[in-house]
Amino acid sequence: MLYDIENTEDILDDDLITERIESFRTPYRPGDKLSTADWENLRSDVQTSFTIQQLSDYIEQFKADGAVSEEGLVLDGGPKLAEWRPGTSAFFETESAPQVGAAKRVATSLDLRGKYLLTERILRDCWHLGLIGEVGQLDVRLPAHTLSLFLHSEHFSFEELAGLHDAKIDITHSLGLVRITGKLHSCEFIRDIIYDATTRIREEDLELYPRGVTPKGKNRVFTVDFLSWVSKTYGVSFDMTSTTPTKMFYLVENKPKAESARRTLNLAIHDATQPPIPFGTYMAASEPVDTYDINPELNVSWFDRQKTWFRWAVPSAQTTAPSMSDTPFFNQHETRLSDELLKLLRARARTNIGKAAAHESITAAVGRCLFEHKPFEGKAITAAQLGKLAPPRTFTTDIPRVIPFLHQLAADYPEEEIQPHRLRLVPSAVHANIFPQLELEVAIAPGGFESEYNVQNARAILSQSSVDYLLPECSLDLRFTRQLTHDVLDSFDENGPLVPLQDSLRDFFSKAMIYEGETPLPAFSQLSVPNHLLVETGEERDPDGFTTAEYMYLPVSDFRGTRLHQYDFEGHRLNYSFYESGPFSSHRMTDIFLDMDMAGSSEQSPSDNTDSQESIQREFSSFYKAACSLAFDLDKSGRAM
Repeated sequence: MLYDIENTEDILDDDLITERIESFRTPYRPGDKLSTADWENLRSDVQTSFTIQQLSDYIEQFKADGAVSEEGLVLDGGPKLAEWRPGTSAFFETESAPQVGAAKRVATSLDLRGKYLLTERILRDCWHLGLIGEVGQLDVRLPAHTLSLFLHSEHFSFEELAGLHDAKIDITHSLGLVRITGKLHSCEFIRDIIYDATTRIREEDLELYPRGVTPKGKNRVFTVDFLSWVSKTYGVSFDMTSTTPTKMFYLVENKPKAESARRTLNLAIHDATQPPIPFGTYMAASEPVDTYDINPELNVSWFDRQKTWFRWAVPSAQTTAPSMSDTPFFNQHETRLSDELLKLLRARARTNIGKAAAHESITAAVGRCLFEHKPFEGKAITAAQLGKLAPPRTFTTDIPRVIPFLHQLAADYPEEEIQPHRLRLVPSAVHANIFPQLELEVAIAPGGFESEYNVQNARAILSQSSVDYLLPECSLDLRFTRQLTHDVLDSFDENGPLVPLQDSLRDFFSKAMIYEGETPLPAFSQLSVPNHLLVETGEERDPDGFTTAEYMYLPVSDFRGTRLHQYDFEGHRLNYSFYESGPFSSHRMTDIFLDMDMAGSSEQSPSDNTDSQESIQREFSSFYKAACSLAFDLDKSGRAM
């Protein structure tokens, strides 16, 4: 005869009740997974065999014995190993606060109450049983820099992990939380992959400024937006305990991009610390000229892409008409203006570089001089007003349709004889005020596997000054640059300090020449520079010795872009190269420029010999006219296409 168990609870002592409940547990061991049918049968048997009070007392007894806690089961591993828990929760359970037991997590999602909830707690929290194939969650805590690194890395993808293992991954960056939702095996497999990836993370200290130098205010280069862009672009992350990143983190397989990221940080400092460049023009100071909005797109540096720009030009210079109108202002401008331009180029004091002999040279590069938008009344503005406003400027060199123009000129080097490649190496930011920049010319004599690679020209740049020269009646402008350089080719001789650089360049070019894909230049190189070329800092150095410092190659996406093509233009040497740089620098660079050696002038001050000075002025006047002709002819050639 059936009877109500509720009416007989007074005749059953606690030990007997516990024994009866335990009898349902006997067939199982902690950690066992039951099928859905077995789970439902077991839960139903326990639930219908005991009262609410008896089930509650059983749970409390387990708590008192320490056999069950609110933290749930730890199957293996220490407390640092993230554990999968059945059920789902919308909340993150911190390590410092008691964690919700497995039963409560499931009960919340299934809305279990009363006996259903108590039975669920016994099966899950007391007996540590589970369901085959049920969904649960596993929380992985990661440091902020690690999580950021994984999110930006091309060698690691949370999205791919989730898709491959039929799971869901949610990221809470502010908490450093990776929440994996899915079946036990999938979640644990993803967890192990994440932990394995953390062992491949490398840490590198960053030394970006000299000791004691802390940029502040407008001098701050490393904004939050910029560092975020660097992280996403190169798949790295930073320790941001100060306004300047002190550590960089990257996956070991991403080492090349990490080096590019570090170079980008150095380039940002390099660009931000360049001295201001004056500008000039042949237009009368009081002549108003129109302004036109220009969008350089990716053809300026990352910082300049965040700004708006305009060019100072007459209306005809901004049209795409096949032919230009007359250039009355240029035709009538003062012919002695070149003398003033030369004085302005020579106005900058020479860097303190001891007694090293300096050679003077000047280049005239074609491009576009753009001004950052600043509020002023009207559309037209005079050169004098522009000078007073002094808006920031940039110089772009993305010049379209250059090749048809060059085909009209005679090449200095036949293609099959020699292939010169020009490289620029810049000291890392921490050394920039002491070590000179280096400009190398590597001559490649094609010969299949027996090709020769030799440094045929090498110069240390001791001083450099530039002037932007505006041509408002043309779609292009000019940038004149004067350099004082010292020949360091002897440093590549046997036992010279730069012999290792010669060897590394030969190795690089020999491999790059036989590789069909793009081969970017390396990011950094350790170079030993003669001490007599270093800026004097008060530190005692052996004048006949040398000092080693880190240098960086200016970024070039493919080494073929360093190829220098040379032509004759109106009796002057024209140099041309085109390459892709980026992603921090301009994406496309068209270097087209004239150069001239200032014969008989190796010092900063103009010669005291009047005849010699007049000769130099005549040479520069011819150079100035050729440079202007180059800009106007390139403009006409581009319009004719």
